[in-house]
Amino acid sequence: MIVFQENISFDHYFGTYPKALNPSREPRFVPFPNTPTVNGLSTGLRIANPNLNPANGSGATNPFRLHRSQAVTNDQDHDYGPEQAAFDGGVMDLFPLNVGTPGPPPNPPPGTVSTTGLNLGYFDGNMVTALWNYAQYYAMSDNSYSTTFGPVHVDSEPGSGEGSRQELETEFSLRVTSFSADKLDKALFQIPPDYKESHVELRDMWISGIGQ
Repeated sequence: MIVFQENISFDHYFGTYPKALNPSREPRFVPFPNTPTVNGLSTGLRIANPNLNPANGSGATNPFRLHRSQAVTNDQDHDYGPEQAAFDGGVMDLFPLNVGTPGPPPNPPPGTVSTTGLNLGYFDGNMVTALWNYAQYYAMSDNSYSTTFGPVHVDSEPGSGEGSRQELETEFSLRVTSFSADKLDKALFQIPPDYKESHVELRDMWISGIGQ
């Protein structure tokens, strides 16, 4: 099964996986032994990020951890031209300037969320605990390459380099059949009560559509 949210970066949800801050009064995340790290927000990228470039104006910032109360964030731009400009010839230092969208939502603190630097904010396993629990059982696409910039539908068109619709459906089927419903349930215990109903619906659809 492939689950993703459009227009949200990998690092926004999984940048520090599998290491969560685990402060008091927040759901803890403790990874399985030998869980591999991801190609995400290394220590160097968190303390000396290229997006500190002064050209980003008030949005110049290092990546910063968002709070559980800041689950809703303004979406960054994902158009063809702005994404190219954000990459800045591979220097990767102009994301706030070119694709950043200030909040609210969310509201401060920190004040950075009210600037274009909001797109450097990230969650960890204490905020998106259910997603990190799912990740313990699934493959992670921490290295994803595309042949073009722009919205998701461009990359899924036949001939775009991402494969035809038939090939994508085949890949989807192969991935789904390699997991059983009990593994979905093992990740359920950390899902907030308000979201358990949607999880059960997803599980039931999965069982009826594929089978164990």
